[in-house]
Amino acid sequence: MKKYILSIALLNLGIQFSNAQTPVIDTVTLGAGYANNVWHSLKNDDQANQPATNWDLAFAASFAPNAPLVTSILFNHKQGSIVEVPNSDPANFETIDTTGYSTWPHLFNSDTAWNVGALNTTENLGQFDYGWGTYNTISHNIEGNRVFIIRYSNGSFKKFHVSMLTTQSKYVLVISNLDNSNLETKEIDFSTVAAKNYIYYSATTNTIIDREPNSVSWDLFFGQYMSSDYNPPYQVTGVLHNVGVQVAKVYPVNNVETYDDWNSADFQTNISAIGYNWKTLNQQFSFDIADSTVYFVQAKDGQIWKVIFTGFVGSAAGKFMFSKQQLTALSIYENEAPIFVSVYPNPANDQASVVLSQANKGKLIVVNALGQQILSETIEGNELQTIALETANWQAGLYTILVQTNGKTATQKLIVQ
Repeated sequence: MKKYILSIALLNLGIQFSNAQTPVIDTVTLGAGYANNVWHSLKNDDQANQPATNWDLAFAASFAPNAPLVTSILFNHKQGSIVEVPNSDPANFETIDTTGYSTWPHLFNSDTAWNVGALNTTENLGQFDYGWGTYNTISHNIEGNRVFIIRYSNGSFKKFHVSMLTTQSKYVLVISNLDNSNLETKEIDFSTVAAKNYIYYSATTNTIIDREPNSVSWDLFFGQYMSSDYNPPYQVTGVLHNVGVQVAKVYPVNNVETYDDWNSADFQTNISAIGYNWKTLNQQFSFDIADSTVYFVQAKDGQIWKVIFTGFVGSAAGKFMFSKQQLTALSIYENEAPIFVSVYPNPANDQASVVLSQANKGKLIVVNALGQQILSETIEGNELQTIALETANWQAGLYTILVQTNGKTATQKLIVQ
């Protein structure tokens, strides 16, 4: 819940505010035992609140080559631990040998980039290896090439392997108990959540969980994650930022209330640039907050915010307290009409039509499944138009169509048969 400290100053029309907005005191609460995850928008407050343990695996919601999270698969470390079965082959899924399990190295999600999940951190097997599967240059699918084991906190186990049908926008998960009981094959259609970063799966209920808000609507994630500051990584409670968001930490600052020189700050894409260590546990088992520290956050919409943490209540409530202040304003183009893109027929054989409308002159780009640009042409703005793509000589597979204008990008997938 947020509270305005002072009335908001009048704004000048134009490209930017004449002055920054008034600071706001805000709180984010995870609940006792850090029971929940919260996705927060600096502009619009909390956008989603979900139980932290209602999922096991999270799958990137796009295979587009330009997607920042392509092929990333996360594991929920609040559920237990995960290992790769050495030299395993999904073809021998029912007979894998788990002897020596306790000595196998655990896998961890990266705490610096969302696109490196626990399943992407196995030993690389070559150019087209994604850690859990290998890209097939003929079928354009990703074929599972490893078996993984989850050990849950209650002592139970699951084993599984993953593949991807790229032209159908589906992951295929095969999962069972170690003794092959409760064998399930689950198709996970990520085209249904294309506006989100991840689609989530619970092995306990064998269900897909819609957890997070659309990627454009949040800036900061509040919850627990595994920090690589420790060896082995250790679970901490803190703040990660969204794909497309950047953060700059400035320390020491003489007067945090008046300091706003974000132009001189060093912005980072490291998703734990805010992280957890702005607080320390003292001998009275309460938390001290680092003073003289300012965070500048370039939000998802490109605006700059100043964030100062002011308090933290630990596992009894999981409450973060901070002030936030918007330092820049949206441009006069804030309400500009969005880019519209549609492709038909899809799948296509000899020809596809791209129907689009955008306010400004821009570019139409087509990229194949290997990330290679195969077409680029200038498009005019301010009109609804149709562009024909001759696809007869294109290799069968998945293509990404990008329309770029005025610093914005809209994408659509095209399957060529």
